[in-house]
Amino acid sequence: MGSIHTKRVKLVTCIVALGTATLVLAAVPATGSATNYRTYPTCEIFASKPSADHTCVAGDGFGAVLISKRRKHFHYRFCWREPSHEHHCVRKAVRDRHRPSKVPLYNRAFRDPFGKWRLVWKHGGHVIDRDRLHVGSEGV
Repeated sequence: MGSIHTKRVKLVTCIVALGTATLVLAAVPATGSATNYRTYPTCEIFASKPSADHTCVAGDGFGAVLISKRRKHFHYRFCWREPSHEHHCVRKAVRDRHRPSKVPLYNRAFRDPFGKWRLVWKHGGHVIDRDRLHVGSEGV
């Protein structure tokens, strides 16, 4: 049997080791980490390299883009909530690194496309990123 002091030292050592391991694991980026992907809404969905935008006109080809920085091929799920609060999802695939995977939204509005669209990219049940896109009329 050990003394009470020895047992306390072992307990404290064990707690410190667990805390250190937790901090080290928390510092390592996850597989679905945002550093592995670039996501953004765009008003130029037809361009070969669409730029990031957060406000579009209803006549623009607005949509969403995901670019994989490390993985060559993987499937992801893209979900959006229209300004009318209707929720939709589509399954997409990235075909090559550093190439944009695009989801056009301009023709998917069942009601009025004007307002705030909420966008969510998911992989393996985990959220990669979230963003918003505001679609206004020509004069706004």
